[in-house]
Amino acid sequence: MARRARTPGGPSTLYSLNKARLSRGPDHILPGQNLRLRG
Repeated sequence: MARRARTPGGPSTLYSLNKARLSRGPDHILPGQNLRLRG
């Protein structure tokens, strides 16, 4: 997802930007969730 969205910093940055939304961890992204892709 991070690669496709060209998020600078890759998956670790994507998770950092969305920690509050991904309380169960980066492996629990649910359909319909809105995630920040850039800082």
